[in-house]
Amino acid sequence: MADSVGDGFPSTGAGIEKGHLLHDISDGITYQYVGGPVNSSSSWRVVFGNTSYAQLVNLTGAVPSDTNPFQVSFQVDDIRGMRVDQDNGSHIHIEERGLYCIVDGVQCDKTSGGGTAHFLDMWIRKNGVDIPNTGVRNTIIQLAETKVLVLNWVGELLVGDIITKWIAVNNAGVGLGLYTLTNTVGAVIPAGIFSIIKI
Repeated sequence: MADSVGDGFPSTGAGIEKGHLLHDISDGITYQYVGGPVNSSSSWRVVFGNTSYAQLVNLTGAVPSDTNPFQVSFQVDDIRGMRVDQDNGSHIHIEERGLYCIVDGVQCDKTSGGGTAHFLDMWIRKNGVDIPNTGVRNTIIQLAETKVLVLNWVGELLVGDIITKWIAVNNAGVGLGLYTLTNTVGAVIPAGIFSIIKI
């Protein structure tokens, strides 16, 4: 049994058995045959593609002016099956129930206070409530000591859920926050990269 590539479902069942994989070039989705008329969508299940996701970046940076929680904004790089709006920070609106994975990485630095330890915390909220055990911390001591801070989370999200990203610093007087790096030999390094995908 050989897997196949086609434009839509086949019209005949020649050479197709249960488990057969079909990559549909018209929609970029891979289907698996589960039985029944091969030209019917109910005879196939999606095994790859057509999933909800968003790839978001922050290119403007985020430097809190006080020690209160600060909601971070994003620009949309690529998105499908959800939406993002801006209201004092970005709100990621879930439009399909499922199990989701979030990976969030940022570039932390400060502009003064070298030689003294200052820290930045980062976490995510769902519907305005902190998601337990998503908090991560980075401590910056020296100037130009850019560090990467990463969090990850897996859990169920429902239609209508709203995800937001937050940071907080222990000292707002040293320029501690998230910074985009542009003087690179390769691609620009965003202040933040936020990936969410339904799995």
